[in-house]
Amino acid sequence: MTLPSPAPLVRTATLREHGWTAAAIERAVEAGSLWRVVRGWYAAPGTDPEVIRALRLGARLGCVSALRVHGAWCPPDAGLHVAMPYSADGRRLKRETADRVVVHWRSKVDRQEWTAGMSPVLTAAAHAVQCQPPHITVAVLDSLLHRRLASARSVLAMLGAMPSSFQQLSRFLDGRSEEGIESITRYRLAEAGISALPQVVVAGVGRVDLLIDGWLALELDGRETHAQEAAFSRDRRRTALLHQAGLTVLHFSYPHVVYDWPLVLDTVRAVLRHH
Repeated sequence: MTLPSPAPLVRTATLREHGWTAAAIERAVEAGSLWRVVRGWYAAPGTDPEVIRALRLGARLGCVSALRVHGAWCPPDAGLHVAMPYSADGRRLKRETADRVVVHWRSKVDRQEWTAGMSPVLTAAAHAVQCQPPHITVAVLDSLLHRRLASARSVLAMLGAMPSSFQQLSRFLDGRSEEGIESITRYRLAEAGISALPQVVVAGVGRVDLLIDGWLALELDGRETHAQEAAFSRDRRRTALLHQAGLTVLHFSYPHVVYDWPLVLDTVRAVLRHH
């Protein structure tokens, strides 16, 4: 028998509604084709461990943690984000001391995430807008658009229902950005009054991550290391070709952009000033 729901978790009642008997459920658990998470909830083998961990804490996966499971870009160091109803006492969360857990308290009338076992995309996105700093929020929402996890209309409607301080983020969204590091850089440059276009095609070379004033290309490496010799050689060849095309090229990594932004901004400003 197959699981009746594409959701990461399924309730006992849902299994029974689709013809699973108690004996069939037990056989599946014993065979390892079904995981028992907590009383009344099961998961398919390979279910993301954070989904299971959230449920065992009496919560549901939410915010950037849920968006990551849905397929969106999320910051790699965000911790575990969970959604809880206002009526919950959070006793199991209070016992969670090993790792940081960020709790988003939700109204008990918002039932979808409780029946599905995880916050849906737009609910999780609303969590993220209120939780994350603006540059991360823009990167997350850009990824929803680029990866077609949500329509532009639905994302703009979600922002439009929020306070004005969040609504203004809509003018920074651009689904052409392929990675979070591109969106973060583009947003932070815009804050500094510098306009950068994402994924611009340069003849004979291909697309560059960001292009400023038609001549300054920013190449952004989201990888932790550049260990593969072939990748290193390919990137250096691209840089050489971009120089041949008359472009100036700057390379920055994810740690530069996220943890040492003044270095990035000051470098871009210096190059623009001396051009």
